[in-house]
Amino acid sequence: MRRLLGGWLLAGAALLLAPGCVSGEARFAQVEVESNPPSAEVWVGEEQRDSSPCTLLFSQPGEFQVYLKKPGYMTVMKRVTVVEREKEDRGEVLEALPDRMVVTLDPVDAAPVGGHSDTGASETPYYDE
Repeated sequence: MRRLLGGWLLAGAALLLAPGCVSGEARFAQVEVESNPPSAEVWVGEEQRDSSPCTLLFSQPGEFQVYLKKPGYMTVMKRVTVVEREKEDRGEVLEALPDRMVVTLDPVDAAPVGGHSDTGASETPYYDE
């Protein structure tokens, strides 16, 4: 019984120290995260927290890497320094990735119109610029 109780105490402490994407009063500090377009995944370090817009709550000071990820857009990373009892707003515009098209050649040495005949692969990524 003593081991189980200790495990619960450690788990509770870990939850209090971890940042989360929830609304409510911050135990230490909070960072509001928005993106354009919305619904980007919000990550703190290597852990996904929520989708934008959201409020990150932190219960300890420090520097954290906050990432915004959305399919079809470049990932944005910002370093956020958390200071006691501060509220910070972060807004980011996500940049779309270039349009992509995959061309599958059959036979492999066939040349696409306007392309090169020596591709060396059956699938050649093509970026329209």
